[in-house]
Amino acid sequence: MVSDEPIHVTVDPETGTSNLVLKGRITVECARTFHTVARDLVAGTTNVRVSCEGAEFFDVSAIQIFLALGRELMKQRRRCDIVGVTGPLAADFRLVGLGGAPA
Repeated sequence: MVSDEPIHVTVDPETGTSNLVLKGRITVECARTFHTVARDLVAGTTNVRVSCEGAEFFDVSAIQIFLALGRELMKQRRRCDIVGVTGPLAADFRLVGLGGAPA
């Protein structure tokens, strides 16, 4: 079952990876939820895969959370893979040094 929420986390039973699914507009209105989810993922023990296929827009608060999540997971020698970033979002992600955007 897929959630209608803009921010949703599942765990892949085969790999144990936490899958963070983002869709719609991720703005300051949902930044608190996104931040809480990111903090919970950092407190966990799994690698993280962030799926942005359904995302339309990320404001600066979301970009800051992406950067902090990646930095904290890297400190713990865990992976944070960002996938499905396309179109204008891909250019924004490349500009700030985030993965998940095709070159």
